[in-house]
Amino acid sequence: MPTQRQEQQRNKILEDLQKKQQLLKQQSISGQSSTGVAMASNSSATPTPSSTTGPAVGQTTAAALDTASTSGPISSSQRSALNHANNNSFGFFIPQDSSFGNLILPVLPRF
Repeated sequence: MPTQRQEQQRNKILEDLQKKQQLLKQQSISGQSSTGVAMASNSSATPTPSSTTGPAVGQTTAAALDTASTSGPISSSQRSALNHANNNSFGFFIPQDSSFGNLILPVLPRF
């Protein structure tokens, strides 16, 4: 049974993730309206209950849209699939180059 402190910490993390997700969506929208200028990546780390330092959440959606790992720029169908997945999910997705046909990789927060 989680203690009150753990629940407060969990709620704080959830609020932080929701703020970051909305920021990513706003940057994605502004990136689409511009002429394809890549935005700076989000370098802030998401704190976890066990530690306050860790890997960065990931690239911003606009920066991730511009390049997929090693395959270069992604196609418009891949871009629309990525935007659809990001807009309709609690987590976010990044493009990847896969020989299995997986266009996007889910990145879901741990609780």
